[in-house]
Amino acid sequence: MSVRVNYGIGSFGKVISARFLTGTDIIEGIEALCEENSIESATIVSCIGSFQKAALFI
Repeated sequence: MSVRVNYGIGSFGKVISARFLTGTDIIEGIEALCEENSIESATIVSCIGSFQKAALFI
């Protein structure tokens, strides 16, 4: 699956605001974004999204 993302890098160090496009796996997208920007560790401050598929295991 291809990673599709729009993002911009802020001027305060490595602050990245990203919007992963429909059909992009969230984990693959984050990994690709970090690799492309030489990020070895990071914190996700906020996340808003929706799922195409979900499952609940009890």
